[in-house]
Amino acid sequence: MNDSRSGKDWHHFRLLVVDDDPDMRMLIEAVVNGVWPHAQVMTFDPLDESATKIFDWSRFDMLILDYQLGNQSGLDWLRQYRGVPDFPLTIFITGAGSEEVAVKALKLGAVDYVRKGEGFQGRLVSAINDAILEMSERISEQSDWARFLDYVEKELGGKQASGAMFYVVLDQFTAIKATKGVQIAGHILSVLSQLVRDELGAAGVRVRTELHGENAVVALGSGLDQVGGIELQARRILEQVRKVRFRAGDSEVVTTASVGVCMADAGTREAARLVARAEAACHSAMLRGGNQSYLGTLQGEIGEAVSSDQGIGKVWRDDLDVNALLKSRRLRALFHDVRCVQHTPDMRYLRAAPTLFRDDGSVMDDAEMLRFQSAPGRRTFLDRVTISQALHKLKAECQSEPCTVFLRVSGESVAMPRFWTWLIGRLDEVPSGSRLVFELSVHDRQSGKLPVEAILRVNAMPGCDFALHGLLPDMNLAELIDGLPVGYHVVDMVDQVARLHCDRIVQLVAEAGARQLKVLLTGINSTETFGCAYRASASLLEGSMASEWEEMELNDGPADAAGWTRN
Repeated sequence: MNDSRSGKDWHHFRLLVVDDDPDMRMLIEAVVNGVWPHAQVMTFDPLDESATKIFDWSRFDMLILDYQLGNQSGLDWLRQYRGVPDFPLTIFITGAGSEEVAVKALKLGAVDYVRKGEGFQGRLVSAINDAILEMSERISEQSDWARFLDYVEKELGGKQASGAMFYVVLDQFTAIKATKGVQIAGHILSVLSQLVRDELGAAGVRVRTELHGENAVVALGSGLDQVGGIELQARRILEQVRKVRFRAGDSEVVTTASVGVCMADAGTREAARLVARAEAACHSAMLRGGNQSYLGTLQGEIGEAVSSDQGIGKVWRDDLDVNALLKSRRLRALFHDVRCVQHTPDMRYLRAAPTLFRDDGSVMDDAEMLRFQSAPGRRTFLDRVTISQALHKLKAECQSEPCTVFLRVSGESVAMPRFWTWLIGRLDEVPSGSRLVFELSVHDRQSGKLPVEAILRVNAMPGCDFALHGLLPDMNLAELIDGLPVGYHVVDMVDQVARLHCDRIVQLVAEAGARQLKVLLTGINSTETFGCAYRASASLLEGSMASEWEEMELNDGPADAAGWTRN
């Protein structure tokens, strides 16, 4: 909601009615004008092809949206527009007995729903009254929220300051709101806020809480800087929420929560970013089914999910604390430039790889990396770190010039359903125009280990693509890509040139091109690998000698003299 509305007289609200039934549009307009004569009502027919569907949403305070809109539905509209700035509070109109549709609308951001049929006009007036009250409260909450962010920045502004942001959401909030009503849901949320404040305060932590949105409690715990202490507080909040019982009429409401936690780096003043990371961590906990917590950091690396039988900051079997590695920046993704021979305009290509550093800052060798990956869960952990840091890089550096980032997905992650659930929950963070390309092993594809349904769901997300990685002597490319949304093929030249004759790589590039696949050749670090890549005429190249490609293009003589004739 636009801040300029803070002094608004809410009897003069501006309403947009979207419905494909002209009689229903007239009825709603008549009801609103009869109760609120100073309201400005605009109606829109979604079936009118001559009318524009591009709205300046800041012109409206409220939207009444019908479910049936011809070729589209009101749910489609919510999915399309709910993230648009100044999108108005929405009251959803459903047919009688459409509670399932109504719940979906509430999950997509509608503040209330009204069923058609007997008593419709009275229910509509009540819903609009509640929405007017909510608009007024949101304006008040905006000033409260600004004061909270100001408090966080002052509290964490000192060089020695430390703390953690907790983001707590009731797992059952939407269902409670839909079945028990807004007042019961609001009461439970206020009790949750007090519970969080009491639990953190009982541990001797300076705490300040604030409501965020309609279903979340945000709390800053000042002075918390140890993973173990944060884990304990998160688990206590989860336990206390499970103990609470609410009476709603004759029934009892049992609640659980999802908790996201973000540790603040010393000296940070980025309060809004701290909250955003805690919220993202909470969302990760919710995707795992709720009733658990999740730890994030300001850099966006992944912490371990926790429930009643797990711990944040888990130490692996070789006593190497992965959280300590993340915090010290000894574990992070490095991004290597990929040269596009076709010179795709306005697109930068990168390839991400998880990298471990020793105490002196030098890179660990392959043997040390393999030892690190030998513990169960490590490869998936590295995949999550790499993906998270790739998303962070896209948002930080690829706004004006879009980027395509390649990254490998291990067989361990491929076989883990929770990994795909986590991944889908993060992919709305890919900036417009940029892409993530997930590399999947040809071995896993040939052995039938790839979860095609999960891959198709990820591919449907904006900015996501897939590549097959590897080259087998007897592989059939047509069979491998059949039914799989693959746009690229990646071959490690260091590995493959030693195993296969270069002719096989040249053949693969030709086969891939015939099937509209781009080929990325990596590890071009020697004369041998460079020569083979030159012969193959691949479109994407990565390695220390890839930068010499333009020189070869300008002077074909040395290449021909060395026997490197292009395909």
